Amino acid sequence: SITVLLTISGLSKSTYYFESQRFDRKDKDEELKKHIKDIFHKNKERYGVRRVYASLRNEGIIVNHKKIQRLMNEMGLFGKRKKQKYHSYIGEVGRIAENIINRDFISDGPNKKRIGRLLIPLWLKNIGYLNYPLLYLSLYFKQNRTEYYGLLMDVRFKGKYEEWLKFFLKGIIEMSKNSIQTINKITALKNEVKNKIDNLKVRNKEKLVLAMNYIFSHPYFDSTDLRKFLNVTKPTVLNIISIFCKLNIISPVAEKQRYVTYRFNEYITILEEGTEI
Repeated sequence: SITVLLTISGLSKSTYYFESQRFDRKDKDEELKKHIKDIFHKNKERYGVRRVYASLRNEGIIVNHKKIQRLMNEMGLFGKRKKQKYHSYIGEVGRIAENIINRDFISDGPNKKRIGRLLIPLWLKNIGYLNYPLLYLSLYFKQNRTEYYGLLMDVRFKGKYEEWLKFFLKGIIEMSKNSIQTINKITALKNEVKNKIDNLKVRNKEKLVLAMNYIFSHPYFDSTDLRKFLNVTKPTVLNIISIFCKLNIISPVAEKQRYVTYRFNEYITILEEGTEI
């Protein structure tokens, strides 16, 4: 009997009758499902939720799109989507210049052929022409952008390497002079800051000199970084920062913040000369 079965299965009588009636209940979405299937197959199984939803609305059947999505998932109806092929190749454009200097144009990874201008100063240092790789060739290319691209096109389409090499060597010469001027300005600034410290009537000037050397290598810094470098207490480092601010050596980037960042104004101005082009 049902009572015995319920006792063995551990089900309550109400659960049994609820579930048995649910199976006998007619699907209220049967007509809608049939309509969705008709639209789907009529359009060669290409319609997804949005198009089925639009077709139903056009026929005057207003149903929430989420319900359509649920019913289509239940019936396993998924619209076909044609794969889009990537087309970018337009064939060979212009004449390919003969590679008379055996230049390697093939890259074995991303961003390998765009860093040559950065590697050249390192190479010049490696072969002994530079003590430090201080040439900023990108600035020269920015200043002479039109000529730079024109010569590149001549190399690519006409094979004119000689003019390009002359242009590049001229850039090395100009940026070498520019680097010397920058170094002289930085040296003068360092002497000026050192004189300001020497003229102060305070104790422990050694810490101020160490802090000066630190900000020349870290023009943006905060009190925590400087305190770790100097190995001093928080009040001491805040006092050093206060002295530098009064001497107009540094200034806060943004005030009224919990963690304030400071900048070495004149030093940054020297480094940024010409980069605004």
